[in-house]
Amino acid sequence: MLLALYALSRAEEPPTTTEEGSTGAAIAVGRVIYVVDGDTFYVEYITGGEGLPISIRTYLASTPEVHRRPPECYGAEAEEYAWQLLFGRTVWLVHYGRLSHDRLLAFVYLDPEKLSLFQAVMIAQGFAKADIIHPEEDRFEAQMIRLEDEARSAGRGRWSACR
Repeated sequence: MLLALYALSRAEEPPTTTEEGSTGAAIAVGRVIYVVDGDTFYVEYITGGEGLPISIRTYLASTPEVHRRPPECYGAEAEEYAWQLLFGRTVWLVHYGRLSHDRLLAFVYLDPEKLSLFQAVMIAQGFAKADIIHPEEDRFEAQMIRLEDEARSAGRGRWSACR
């Protein structure tokens, strides 16, 4: 699979540093040990995770809920795809803060070069929608919305299954 096709361009890549730096973002590396649903999972940290929650919530992407009654359309498929992409894999996390339920909000990269962004893959394949709610996200909004629009136009995933 060509995951890099769905990555943010290098020029627009989220800021990265090796621990804490001038950008305010930091990198942690972990192995995914459990997938809760399409946008939340648990990691076992390899480096950079000291004091951080092990529960990770993807930044800028949201998948249908599977743990509600009734589950939302295409939530089970999004969860299954996340299991396939993430379980047992090493991920590189650029984190931006904590959410409720002690979850870390993060960009999730599937490779050390940070070319394949998990959220971009999920949106481009129609498993997630862009989740733009904070003003500081504006510089990434256009790219995520473009990926969502392309998936919707092509009828990928939830965009053909959930009408």
